[in-house]
Amino acid sequence: MRNIIVRMYEEIDYAIVHQSIGPALRDFAQFVALAEGWAGDEHDS
Repeated sequence: MRNIIVRMYEEIDYAIVHQSIGPALRDFAQFVALAEGWAGDEHDS
């Protein structure tokens, strides 16, 4: 949606969207794991 508004893209390539879901979920899972570690470090101090 952001690209449609900001960059005036009118067409979405759903194949690209589909291909990006797996990597995005892996990246998010990695971020969550790191954030949980950071939160744990703050409680240990």
